[in-house]
Amino acid sequence: MKRPGFNQIFGEAARQIAGMWPNISASRALLSQTVNARELPQEDALSAETERQTVETRRWRLVEAALAAEVARFAEAARRHKLAFDRRDQPNRRERLTGFLSAGAMRRMTDRRWRRLDSFDQLGRMLRHADALYGLVAVTRERLQEERHACEGDLARLAQYRPELLPPADEDAAAFVDAVEEVEASLALFGALPKAFNARIAGCNALLHKLVVETEEVLILYRVLADLSRQGVVAEAELSRLVHLGEADARFRSGRLIGRDLDRLREAADAAFFRMFPRHAPPETRLEPAAPEASA
Repeated sequence: MKRPGFNQIFGEAARQIAGMWPNISASRALLSQTVNARELPQEDALSAETERQTVETRRWRLVEAALAAEVARFAEAARRHKLAFDRRDQPNRRERLTGFLSAGAMRRMTDRRWRRLDSFDQLGRMLRHADALYGLVAVTRERLQEERHACEGDLARLAQYRPELLPPADEDAAAFVDAVEEVEASLALFGALPKAFNARIAGCNALLHKLVVETEEVLILYRVLADLSRQGVVAEAELSRLVHLGEADARFRSGRLIGRDLDRLREAADAAFFRMFPRHAPPETRLEPAAPEASA
């Protein structure tokens, strides 16, 4: 079965992300209503909230996995193009055999092989895809951060109102114990919201950091190929369309993209990405998934 193309995968991920906001808004509304009323929701409302959180956790795992697979695929394609460029002057076995008869023919075969890769156009397409991915994930992270901030504020207020949610302790001991359990269960349910947001933000961070590092590697190679093929005008037009990753090109222009820094950034980005998405880690570096850490 043919693998879906980038546009199809990207479109489905965007659709799923758009589909999760109504449920998140409903969860946030229920929490706000609870805080404002200083009264626990009815049992059916709490059951619906539990179901919403379950559905959205499952949805995000699928979306996150699809996005991680695209970032990993982008990184692998970048690696192949860089390797091909580094070896562009190294003849393969067939070309070496031809070289025994004619060195010129060997060089022409090697040059044709390199040109058939069409790396310049492919790298331009890869940059456009990376820019779209970055934009989707960055906007999602920003919205999640806003939701987390608002949720944490409501939870802090709800915790302050805990005594008002309980009946007098001296009236009925059994009823008081039941009420305590209901309050704690509700607080735990609502408390799961910021934890879920934190996990999703951490996933977005890992995706974005890995994507930026890989994009900068591609950008360097793209600029080199543009100079070699005298397609600087085409490259400038292509790079001007990068809405979300234009800063990477600005760093290149100002000389701030250097190998040593990229190596350091790659090591950190790879460690975070592979820890968050271990199925994409090389076998020799495969790690157990870590507890997510979201940025403020």
